[in-house]
Amino acid sequence: MKLKDTPPILDTRRFADSIRRQPAFFQELPKGSFAELPANQRRQHFQHAMASGALSIAQRLERSRGEYDLGANLFKLVSSLASFGDSEQAVEALRDTYGDSGWMPKNERSLFHDQKQEIIEFNHTLREVINAGASRFSFDELLAFMTTMYEASGGETTLNFHNRARSALVGMRNEIAVEQVLIAAGVDYELGDAAQDAKGGDFIIDGVSIDVKTSEQSARYAQEKARRNGFNPRTIVWSHINFTDFEGQLTLPPEMNDAIFAKIKPDIDMAITSEKLPRSSQRVA
Repeated sequence: MKLKDTPPILDTRRFADSIRRQPAFFQELPKGSFAELPANQRRQHFQHAMASGALSIAQRLERSRGEYDLGANLFKLVSSLASFGDSEQAVEALRDTYGDSGWMPKNERSLFHDQKQEIIEFNHTLREVINAGASRFSFDELLAFMTTMYEASGGETTLNFHNRARSALVGMRNEIAVEQVLIAAGVDYELGDAAQDAKGGDFIIDGVSIDVKTSEQSARYAQEKARRNGFNPRTIVWSHINFTDFEGQLTLPPEMNDAIFAKIKPDIDMAITSEKLPRSSQRVA
């Protein structure tokens, strides 16, 4: 997947060529005849080699330019594309098997948490890419870059990955936009740490962990799941930001900050109030 007039910073050929020249890339390839290996083993070796080569460049750039450098984070993003795709698939399979109850056998729950951690780390890198690169490329350009580099790294079922990457990009763009709205409104908040993030705690406001969803439908679904499992559904809110509000970009137009805050503020206030009420008062009809 390639867009016309791709920004130079997202030149996938340059990324692939740079990665394949790294010693770390060659160290991950088998010593014998690569062509004689079964196709699935060739793919795995090549994916590991691309990930190692990309991470090697990312670490070098980070040491020389700092952890917020766009180039460093783009290479770091590339290094985790395959593991992100595999982790998303594993988490989805476990959820399909055990449903929304939250119950899993101990060994599979451990696997679930490990895979979720991989996704959280990927999302952290994606956040840094958006923060540093939002003025240099669009939503579609970044998504095309991610999909093309996944394919160039030996990834299969590219459409499945494209859909998962798009969902991750939509979610992270939305989270950053909510943060932008809160900053503009002067709201004191903290981002959820890894443990809180794993449980849906995107923002901590007045000591309350609040899970912000990208759509009204996803918020309602999550609220219903919370009710069934005995959790407070009011701490799950919709951002009130629509996909079209971004106008194809990675950040929300600043002129929308006030209007969005006016819509989300009552939900945030209700979330905070509901957590301070006795548990018996939190039930929702």
